[in-house]
Amino acid sequence: MANYGVLMKLLATKSLSFGDGMINLKNVDFTLIPTKAVALDTKQHYLTDTMHVLYMKSWMWGLSFCHQTAKDFKLATPAKVYRFGMDLIEACGIGLYGTCEYLPGRYTHFNVKSPYIKDLQTLNANQPLDYFISGLMGGGGCMAHDKLMNNVELKCVAAGDKVCDFITGTEEELRKREKDGVSLWDIGRKRYLLDEILPLQKTYYEAVLNDNPEDVEDQIIKKLVKVKNDKPI
Repeated sequence: MANYGVLMKLLATKSLSFGDGMINLKNVDFTLIPTKAVALDTKQHYLTDTMHVLYMKSWMWGLSFCHQTAKDFKLATPAKVYRFGMDLIEACGIGLYGTCEYLPGRYTHFNVKSPYIKDLQTLNANQPLDYFISGLMGGGGCMAHDKLMNNVELKCVAAGDKVCDFITGTEEELRKREKDGVSLWDIGRKRYLLDEILPLQKTYYEAVLNDNPEDVEDQIIKKLVKVKNDKPI
């Protein structure tokens, strides 16, 4: 069951408010959208072989969101960012998260009851499809580990598995780990075109830490849409 207590605390302290057609979490604005919207966006990227774009967009959002909330709520350590972030995304309806292992500065292993899988299973893709969650947790993981991170979905209900299982890790950590004899870093390279995308991630990561992500967002998006993927994995 999701931890809705965090929402009650935020409401009680007026850190979370509703009004003017917005949901406001201090300096972050929200809107409620149906899970179908994320599923449709995922399907569009899947059918046009641009899943790497969905991953990178979600990665950027996860990073900027966690950076802003860490500042607003004075979360002084990566572990505090991790706990607050996991509680918040559960309470916001972005799945039920179970942490298997969290080692700050190296990796997080977790599983998710994804709210989007039901709509995505109609694709019969037989491969991991939670690129939105992977990107969100990879980008957010940068703040939960204080290092640039990426995420690989190891198991997915859409691929016939019983659970959606993920690893968020540094490049070094993902290179150490394998799935079916292939390093997780190489899986990420193929799924997300990391050879082209990693430089964009580094640029955005530095911009976010310097509180000026808007200065590079348009430039990154223009470069991102030119990156082509022959066959997503």
